[in-house]
Amino acid sequence: MNQTRNYALLILLLIPGIALLGTAAHADPILTVTLDPVDGAVTGLAGSTVGWGFTITDTSDTDYVLVSLTDFCPNGVDVNCQSSGPFLGNYTDNLSQGPYSVLNPGQTLTSGPDDLGSLAIDPSVAPGTYSGSIEIFYDDVSADFSTFTPETFSADASIDVTTTPEPASLLLLASGLGALLSKRRSKNAAGG
Repeated sequence: MNQTRNYALLILLLIPGIALLGTAAHADPILTVTLDPVDGAVTGLAGSTVGWGFTITDTSDTDYVLVSLTDFCPNGVDVNCQSSGPFLGNYTDNLSQGPYSVLNPGQTLTSGPDDLGSLAIDPSVAPGTYSGSIEIFYDDVSADFSTFTPETFSADASIDVTTTPEPASLLLLASGLGALLSKRRSKNAAGG
């Protein structure tokens, strides 16, 4: 009976230690990401589409990365990137839908522009700079596929929404340039 009790006590003491070892194996994120552009700042007109590229690395020697979702989260949003600020447009997640959604241990991938995701800026968005972050939601998957640990990578990003000159402004500019050229020609023709 004493021996059974000792085994039970030993098991009770070992379980928390084993649990701590399991969490220690995933204490550090295994994903590194560099946005393209590096500062995360993109510029576009209201009504246009802007996007981000990336260099992404699975830094683990054994675990896989399974990307489940990317999003642009403007400042002033909740944990699920649901905006409580101004509506900027519709974000399209391109990373988790494409060939980059699974990374092998030690693998690095570099994409082109818009391969991470893109935002179709709503035509009614006022000009200005809108700060936020790019969020990448992924799973750290153990080599034997028995453990999936959810992780999130976040990087600062911003969208600078610019405007195009109105047609009346362009007409005024063209008229002014035409008047200057006309005056110069008449001055040259008069010999002076």
